Amino acid sequence: MKTTVKKMICLILALAVVIACFTACRDENGFNDKVEVTGLGLHVSENGWITLNGRPFYGFGFVFKDAFKMRLSDPSTDLEPYFAKLKDGGIPFVRIMLGFDTVEMVRKYMDERDAFFSAMDYVVETAKKYEIGIVANLFWDMECVATANWDNLKKMMTQDDSNAYKFCVKYIDDVVARYKEAPSVWAWEITNEANLWCETKKIPVVYTDGSTYDTNFTTEMLKQFYTYVSEEIRKADPYRMITNGDSSPRFFSKALREDYNSAPWDTYEDIVETFSIYTSGSIDCQSIHTPYISYLEKYTKAARELKKGLYVGAFSGSLYTNLDESKTPENDVYEANERDSFNAYVDAYLEYGIQMAAVRNFASYAVDPEDDASVEVGTESGVFRNTYVWDRIVSENAKLVTDGKNNASEYWGSVQS
Repeated sequence: MKTTVKKMICLILALAVVIACFTACRDENGFNDKVEVTGLGLHVSENGWITLNGRPFYGFGFVFKDAFKMRLSDPSTDLEPYFAKLKDGGIPFVRIMLGFDTVEMVRKYMDERDAFFSAMDYVVETAKKYEIGIVANLFWDMECVATANWDNLKKMMTQDDSNAYKFCVKYIDDVVARYKEAPSVWAWEITNEANLWCETKKIPVVYTDGSTYDTNFTTEMLKQFYTYVSEEIRKADPYRMITNGDSSPRFFSKALREDYNSAPWDTYEDIVETFSIYTSGSIDCQSIHTPYISYLEKYTKAARELKKGLYVGAFSGSLYTNLDESKTPENDVYEANERDSFNAYVDAYLEYGIQMAAVRNFASYAVDPEDDASVEVGTESGVFRNTYVWDRIVSENAKLVTDGKNNASEYWGSVQS
C-alpha cells in the first residue's frame, strides 16, 4: 500500500513538472511554437506569432516615415536627436519609408546610387546605434515607381517584362541583400494602403497611337504584385517578417471586388478570404491601419486562423487640428475626444493581444505640420504637442518590458558587436 501511494505521489509530481514546463514555454495567449532563430529582426512563427529572438514580441512604436527622405534631401540632416529621443523613451521600433513616394526619389536611386544608399546606410546605422528596430517600407507609393519607369500600374503589377516590374525586382535585390545582416532592420513592408485602391482607382493606359483609356486597379492585380514582390524578398531574406502595409480592409471588400458594390458588408468568413488574398505569396503578416475597435476581435481571429501575424502599421486618435496651444483636453471638448479616442485604441490593442502598433506620427514633418495629432520632436530639445500620446506609449512599453513581453533589450544584447 505504501509503495502504491509513493508511486502515485511520484507520478503526480512528475505530471506537475511536465505541466509546469509546458506552461513555462507558452505565452499567456497560447504561444507554443518552436522557433529556430536563423536570422535577424522579427520572424513570424508557424502559427502566426510575431517573434523576436525566438519569443513573442509586443511593443508600441511610431511611424517615422520620412527619416530616410529627410537625409536624402539634405545629407547634412542630423537624425540622431530623433533616434536618441526614441531610445530615451524605450520605443522599440519605427516604421520608415526606405523606398519612394516621389518620382524624384526613384530617379535619385537610378542616377545617384551612391548618394541614395549613403543616406539609407546612415538611417540604418543610426537606428542600430540607438537600438531601434525598423519596419522598412520598400514601395510606399507604387504609382511614382511606375511613372518613373514610363509604365502604368497595371504593367508594373502584372507584366514581368515591363520596366517597372523589372525595377521592383532589382530594387528588392539591392536593398534586401544590402541590409540582410543589419540588426536594425526588423521587417520588410511592401507598400502603403494599396488595398484601399482596389476597385476604386482608375489607371490611365496609353495606346500605341497616343490615345488613352482607363482600367480599374483590381484586387487581382494587387495580389499578383504582392505575390512576386514578397517571393523576391523571401528569396533574398528567408527569415524576416514580410508585411503588406495595408490599411484595414473596407467593410464591404468582397462585394466591391466581386460586383463593384458597397453591400453587403463583410461577414467574418469574408474577412478571412480578404486577408488570405492580401497575404498572398510569402507575406506572413497582415497590416491594418486605425482599425475600428468593433472589428478587432474578427481581425485577430482571422489572422490566427490563417496563421499570419497581425500588426497595426498606423493609428491615432480622432484627428483634430488645433494650433491654439492654450486648448487642452482639460478645457476643450475636441481635444478631450482626441485624447480619449487615442487611449481607447491603446486599451483595445492590449485587450485583443495586438502584438505591434505604430502611432501616427513621430516628428511633425511626417504629416502636415499643422496636424496637431502628430508627436513633434525638436532637433535640440524634445517638444511634444500631445504629450499624453508620448507618455502613454512610453508607459505601455515599460509595462511590456516588466511583464516579459518586450524582449528588445535581450535581442540587442545578442546582436550588437
